[in-house]
Amino acid sequence: MKSVFKNALLAGCVAGLSVSASAATLSKGHVDVGVAYEDGEWDLHVHNEANDKEYEPDDAVLRLNPASQTFVPSNPSFSFLGNEGDPIWILPAVEDPDLLFLGLGTEEIEPGVFVGNQVKLTLKEVNGPGHFAVYTIGGFGTPTVRMNSRDGISDETDFINLQATSHSHANWAFSAPGIYTVSFEASGTLDDGENTFTTSGAVEYTFQVIADTAKPSVSVATPASNLRTNTPIFTVSGTAKDNGKVKQVLLDFNGSGFQPLTLGSNTTLVSWSYEADLTPGTNVVQVKAIDAAGNESSVVKRTFFYVVTEQLSLTANGSGSFKTFATPLGTAEDGATLEIGRPYKVQAIPGAHHVFSNWTGSVTSTSPVLSFIMESNMVLEANFIPNPFIPVAGVYNGLFREDEVVRHDNAGFITLKVATNFGYSGKIQLDGNAFSVSGKFNLDGTANRQVLRTKFGKELLNITLALDFTGETDMVTGTVASSEWTADLEADKAIYSKANPATEHVGNYTFLFPGFEDSSEGPAGYGYGLVKMMTNGAIKLAGAMPDGNPAKQSVAISKDGRWPLYVRLYIVSEEINGKTIKSYNGSVIDWVTFAEGNLTGHLKWNKTGWTNGFYDGGFTLENDITGSFYTAPEKGIAALAFEEGTLTFDGGNLVEPLSNSVLLRSNNSLLISNNVNVVAGKLNPKTGGFSGTFIHPVTSEKTKFVGAALQSENIAAGVFRGSDQTGSVLLQPAGE
Repeated sequence: MKSVFKNALLAGCVAGLSVSASAATLSKGHVDVGVAYEDGEWDLHVHNEANDKEYEPDDAVLRLNPASQTFVPSNPSFSFLGNEGDPIWILPAVEDPDLLFLGLGTEEIEPGVFVGNQVKLTLKEVNGPGHFAVYTIGGFGTPTVRMNSRDGISDETDFINLQATSHSHANWAFSAPGIYTVSFEASGTLDDGENTFTTSGAVEYTFQVIADTAKPSVSVATPASNLRTNTPIFTVSGTAKDNGKVKQVLLDFNGSGFQPLTLGSNTTLVSWSYEADLTPGTNVVQVKAIDAAGNESSVVKRTFFYVVTEQLSLTANGSGSFKTFATPLGTAEDGATLEIGRPYKVQAIPGAHHVFSNWTGSVTSTSPVLSFIMESNMVLEANFIPNPFIPVAGVYNGLFREDEVVRHDNAGFITLKVATNFGYSGKIQLDGNAFSVSGKFNLDGTANRQVLRTKFGKELLNITLALDFTGETDMVTGTVASSEWTADLEADKAIYSKANPATEHVGNYTFLFPGFEDSSEGPAGYGYGLVKMMTNGAIKLAGAMPDGNPAKQSVAISKDGRWPLYVRLYIVSEEINGKTIKSYNGSVIDWVTFAEGNLTGHLKWNKTGWTNGFYDGGFTLENDITGSFYTAPEKGIAALAFEEGTLTFDGGNLVEPLSNSVLLRSNNSLLISNNVNVVAGKLNPKTGGFSGTFIHPVTSEKTKFVGAALQSENIAAGVFRGSDQTGSVLLQPAGE
């Protein structure tokens, strides 16, 4: 029956195990567990063969140095020691100068004392932090277990037979570091004619197992650091050492991965070497050591150079030159003799009105500064082309929007300045905010940019841009996108100036933009615009929306007569991230076209919420504008081609439409017949503006109206405000 193995990790049953300060510690050399029998008495002791000194078991400590630490082999026959790869501390049956060579000695037992000259040594008890085993190795490397506490201790299995007057060795194994007490009992049958059985009783031996926590070290003797050699084959060499045993030295050459080297012996100090087939230029060797306990050294790195030279071919295709950088290894210029495998640098410098395109030849790159590693037969070609940004440089203005649904938060305005050095900068107006954008185009005229809107508490935008190098459109196209929408972008180049006047379009224009038909649903007035086209192509807009909110813009016209109309409306102040930010709760947007003296366009007008007490729930309206060239009349001539007319007010909290007969006088003022509402009005002959006042019959307040004359339709129209609605005012010839 097996007894329970007493493990020091269990319930403190071996708590307090320690080594006596007066005990002799034996850690190297030949030492035996001595078994003697004389004058009817057993004597179990420790015998140091080096000095022929004997110790009582209590007076000696048998130490397993860190060099004894190794791993349980993968061979299943050794599973009695633990799992494959587990640490194990072993005193081997073969002598090792760095370890205790522990044997079993019965030389002091005289022949004929015991039957068959045999005695038995039995394992009785083990106290310690791990398991204990004794085993021998057969001729084919197969272990035979003699004692093993891992599965409990039994007199029937855990013993070893010893021949009297002899000496033998076995392998002593421990599964964990720490202090162990191991008790043995010697026994035998006396050859006294009566076969008397005799035992020594349990005798306790102390073992001390030292864990190896110290890392090994490794050094490189050759090559010296930064050595330069002309030899293609080079012997890399060095040493490795450990407090125990160096198990492996691993070497990585030029990034090939760490591979083990063949070592002469596993000792505390080993020499190593490696025959390296060098690469021209930089060569790097890295080496590390691993000891028997699995501790790994720091990696030692050594860089050296195999010097092979070659001439460089460096040419420029197109108008350009090079900036060179002198180094101790040479200067990268055409015809220079440079070292293969070594780093160099050269910069392509474009000539006047040219730009660098790319590097071709042995290396390809689009960066003008080229860092390269010299190769055999190396050819570098820098390609330069006429600067494609010169003809497209300038200021672009445009819009971006989704075709299906145009909202305040997905449609806006962009102005962009494109420079000849690939750079661009500008401003975007979107969702009530204005923010800058800048960057550099690629050589092909494309650009991608992310624009942060953290300041406004909104997500970032992804912007793509593309220039037209063909010269056909004078446009920048692209997209503006959030995570939820993508808007197409078009921006036209401002081509007009004093030197290149916008002769075809210069002058004044007016337009009308009808509001809602029912003032209870939305603003019912006429929005209007007074537009001045300058000689340099600048458009100046002053007007109002159908709810009376002012609308102003200044922007350039395109070569095709396109006007990117975008006005931010309804300014508010918001608290965002602890700061007061001005924003806008609405906008009006679309392309307006100047053609043959007329203005056409389909405006999208959005208001998102409260700003001014009118239509606080917001609204969306799309409608066409009607506009035309405005000719200022000569003095004494009315701006519209009628004298008798009708002035009608509708909506704007009126109970019913209010109509008055009027005379349009030659000074462009209105004479009102039956003027019960005290109406006054006039046309501005210079700009085409229309304005006046009347007494609102519901509120009894003097109420302003504003608008514009539209000469192509021979009318004037505009907007007035009631208490919470807006209404329309219309001046037209009598009888229409």
